[in-house]
Amino acid sequence: GGGSSDGPSHPRNEPGMDRTLKDNAFKEFRRICANVADEPSYLEKTSIISKFLTYGTNK
Repeated sequence: GGGSSDGPSHPRNEPGMDRTLKDNAFKEFRRICANVADEPSYLEKTSIISKFLTYGTNK
């Protein structure tokens, strides 16, 4: 057997990912989860996620 160190790529090590970008922060993910949890309307929950995926934190 070979000692190949080529394993699966970890997303946090992707060359194109900016770890300093607010959209990539776990804290931001938790904030969005809390907003979705606090919203009773399924349509508004979808809107919250859609806006984040489209605009990020720049709304």
